[in-house]
Amino acid sequence: MDPRDLLERARTRAPAPRMTLIDLHRRRERRQRIRRVEAGAVGLALAVVAAGTAFVGLREHRAPGPAAGGQPSVNLPPASTPLPVAKPGQYYYAKVHLVGGCPAGQEHYCGGTDVELAATFWWAPDGSGRIETDRVHNYGIHAGTFGPTEFPNPNGIDVSTFPTETAQLTQFLLDRSAPDGASPAPLVTPPPDGAPRDGQMWRAITDLLEDPHVTPTVRAALLDVAAGLRGARLEVDGVDPVGRQADVVVFGNWGGELIERLYVDPASHDLLAITWTSEISDQPFQSYVVERAGVAGSRSEGPTDAESIPALGSPSPTFQPGPEH
Repeated sequence: MDPRDLLERARTRAPAPRMTLIDLHRRRERRQRIRRVEAGAVGLALAVVAAGTAFVGLREHRAPGPAAGGQPSVNLPPASTPLPVAKPGQYYYAKVHLVGGCPAGQEHYCGGTDVELAATFWWAPDGSGRIETDRVHNYGIHAGTFGPTEFPNPNGIDVSTFPTETAQLTQFLLDRSAPDGASPAPLVTPPPDGAPRDGQMWRAITDLLEDPHVTPTVRAALLDVAAGLRGARLEVDGVDPVGRQADVVVFGNWGGELIERLYVDPASHDLLAITWTSEISDQPFQSYVVERAGVAGSRSEGPTDAESIPALGSPSPTFQPGPEH
């Protein structure tokens, strides 16, 4: 292992007391790269037959991924409800609840840190809005009320130029997430029936889905692109973590070891929830639930008749801090 690898290992093992969801994704990726480097170093010392046997053994012990059931690489069924669009003086509204436990044995997926965020976002295209937090644990966020251009946007998200037609958005995201694009995304090992660019696209899409600057119309278009990626599976007539009817787009990142599910409202195609499940457990170690979403008339109220998703069918998952890692 060269000095650069040793520095990378030391950096990833340094404590990170407060982090955003993007930080959690990046930390998980660094740990995965280390695992692959270590596995490769061991493999070079083995005979070809022994290496082949080990590879088969790994595949035999992998939990069933998205290849089991569902429909491969198809677009979502047609929506039946139009999505709300904010007029001048109105705000896109989202009330979200992120719960991220990190059980023993899953540290290489969840970064070794439990996290919770219960927050409400009001955001207008002029960059004004408000962020209100109810519960925060190991998550960096700037709450407050913001005037035009003042709403926090650390990732520089601007969806005003995003096309919403599926084929055009697919090409736009490919260009945007390329190494020389506006927002480079790492190449992520896709499911066995996918390609590296599919893993890269999935990562770019899921990062955008969780950002309050992304409008319902763009979210719906992103979800349709996700359903069409190679290696993705579409499960219709599913149920999200809080009991709402959902179409579910499933993708097995890291070669199928990290199962990510996007829960989509069948009527509007807006996002309902995201869950992350590792190959060593059937239960998600992290969930992101959109409890309410739509358009509000002010920064002090929720959406009235302009909601883009149905009400919760049951309470959001609860946060249960685990032991220190």
